[in-house]
Amino acid sequence: MSPQHRPSSPKIPALEGLRGLAILLVVLSHIWVVYPFDRLGEIAPLDGWFKGGSIAVSIFLVLSGFLVTRSLLDAFDDRGASGVGYPLLRRFLRISAQVYLLLVAVLVAAQVDAKDTATEAATSKSTVAVATYTWNWYVREHALEARGDLGHLWYLSVELQVFIALAVAIALWGSRRRALVVGVVVLIVAVTWWRWRVYDVEGWYSASLRTTTRADAALWGILAALLWDRAQRWRREAPAVLGAATLVIVAVVFSGTRLGIDAYFKGQGIAVAIATALFVLAASMPESRTSPAARLLGAAPLRTLGAVSLTLYVWHLPVYWFVSRHTTSWSNLSRTIITVAVLVALVTVLHSFVDEPLRRWTGRIGRIGGPRPAVRTEA
Repeated sequence: MSPQHRPSSPKIPALEGLRGLAILLVVLSHIWVVYPFDRLGEIAPLDGWFKGGSIAVSIFLVLSGFLVTRSLLDAFDDRGASGVGYPLLRRFLRISAQVYLLLVAVLVAAQVDAKDTATEAATSKSTVAVATYTWNWYVREHALEARGDLGHLWYLSVELQVFIALAVAIALWGSRRRALVVGVVVLIVAVTWWRWRVYDVEGWYSASLRTTTRADAALWGILAALLWDRAQRWRREAPAVLGAATLVIVAVVFSGTRLGIDAYFKGQGIAVAIATALFVLAASMPESRTSPAARLLGAAPLRTLGAVSLTLYVWHLPVYWFVSRHTTSWSNLSRTIITVAVLVALVTVLHSFVDEPLRRWTGRIGRIGGPRPAVRTEA
């Protein structure tokens, strides 16, 4: 791809803002740990924003699928098959720094916190599964034994498993882009059918945790990345596409409570994955940068949330559970206020002194001649 056809900014505000929107949905969907949802219906139609965790995961997977695939393709074009390991290594190191630090904190808390009721065996097995990125498999088979404060980390396991397979595919067939496109399309159809079947036969819990049932959103992001060059012929339509995709994403969020979990594992999940794939394609084109949707999603508060999304995602649920078990006699409002205060302080420190320095360091791994003028690939 010629330089003039590459995304001109190393960091696109609308993509960062969409990530911020997704992490907001995740944080709100788990706030029931400290503030129960028993009267959530009273704030309708805004109640959907407190039930959008699965929708947020689909958004994250599409974003990551798009950005990581672009990075892997660039690495393949630079170094051939030997280069694709570098983006994967960068991503693994950045995510693992946060995850392993959390696991150390959990292991220490399990020893010194008298109110931590998890058994030693549960803590040990859970931390091993999280550390080896097999957590989604473990939680699916041992739901009653797994630590609840680590439950959300299944997403990182699914993501890494998908991207390992993706890196292998690009290493083998990176020069055959059409074949990759066809293969991804076939996989999207197969995974979508399989998710429907698993949901119908085994229920929502199993369908939520299988890699083979949650990979569809990542595959849509991968497909968008593979088609990015071809999509340049429709650059003039990018602002309209971005606006329409934004409307669909917001509508899906608002409809979350009304339609229920059935809709997510059927049509709703497909709609948000396709809309997000179109969003990332359109947002990465310069023509859409000043559109109303880009300005909305690129607002400073959402960009700030997007910048700290990894740290916030990893740490929010353990903080919720820790505060909840130490404030059982507090009012819901008081518990929520202290939870937010602790989380903001913790995320600020960890983002500044762990995530950002690590991002800068890992960004130099495997680079040739300095950074490319391409889309930022860190999530």
